[in-house]
Amino acid sequence: MTSLFPVILALALAAPSIQELPSHGGLLVAAPHGGFDLHSDEIARRVALLAGGGYLLATGFRTREHPLNVNRPTEGAGLPADQEAHTPAAAAVWAVWRAKVATQLPRLYVEIHGNSRKASEHRIEVATVGIDAARAVRLRADFALRLRGLAPAAPRLQWAIEPLEPLHYTAMGAKQWGALGMVPRALHLEIPFAIRTDPRLRGRYADCIASTVAALMRELDAEP
Repeated sequence: MTSLFPVILALALAAPSIQELPSHGGLLVAAPHGGFDLHSDEIARRVALLAGGGYLLATGFRTREHPLNVNRPTEGAGLPADQEAHTPAAAAVWAVWRAKVATQLPRLYVEIHGNSRKASEHRIEVATVGIDAARAVRLRADFALRLRGLAPAAPRLQWAIEPLEPLHYTAMGAKQWGALGMVPRALHLEIPFAIRTDPRLRGRYADCIASTVAALMRELDAEP
């Protein structure tokens, strides 16, 4: 008799879920598109743990058939914000995500995303909320400094960060009616495919991101 265990296990792994670790220091790192943006949830978890924050990791909600955005009440992948569809399913998932973000009330909210866009493969695009030009300059320089620890042959993808540079991924939908509109400060990182799918690079870049995020938190803690 054939065991049903592999089938049951596969269904369990495919079931949409949200993993949560409460934040007690004001930092919340999130991955709304786990399973779709490959390894984004793994990166987010590692960044949160290394930087001393909490995390929200959604897996299985965004699919090719129903690309729920989770961090806002819409669905649709790769579309301008005004072309995304506001659907009951998207609204229901967003209500859960919104409640979890509101409960934690982060001073800094960091979202980890992934993309396979050819024109963005040589940089990490960072959309922001509440980050002025001076602080963006410091963040970009801090991350570049962290990259010096990579192996000599490893690619060094710099931050292209708002408001210093124009971006393709501006997170406009999440800013207008989603999670990025709920928080005083946010970083929305788009990690290229090649970095996310190489285990060694994925870990090393997560470490560098965590160090820069931790430095920003120390800066925020020092403010009056």
